[in-house]
Amino acid sequence: MVAPPSFALAGPPDQVGTWGPVQNWGVQAKHMSLMHDGNVMIWSAGDQARVWNPSTGAFRLTPAPFGDIHCAGQVTLADGRIMVVGGQNGATHVGLTLTTFYDPLTNVWTRGASMAYSRWYPTLTTLPDGRALAT
Repeated sequence: MVAPPSFALAGPPDQVGTWGPVQNWGVQAKHMSLMHDGNVMIWSAGDQARVWNPSTGAFRLTPAPFGDIHCAGQVTLADGRIMVVGGQNGATHVGLTLTTFYDPLTNVWTRGASMAYSRWYPTLTTLPDGRALAT
């Protein structure tokens, strides 16, 4: 039997990356969004949200004030903001109607219009015209 071809990139680590040791961030990173500046927004629950700088290993706390946005959906928008919808309403399997935005330029969360229906573990898809579809 012939092994399938590998799709791993070959090249120096500064161009293709490399695996490192497991890190203890002090919070479970259930949700992660890569931002335009190379930093990564992570959170388990909204009050634990923080921005990780992979270059320095430093964290900046950025708690989301609008509810428990774990079990939410997220997408990085073209303007660099992170859009987060849904979440968990205290009880397991009960969603939220939340729409929130995190702006990495101001380090501020803002509340958007509530969705018509609550969502628990939704998926956000960016459409060609820039809008986001929550399913």
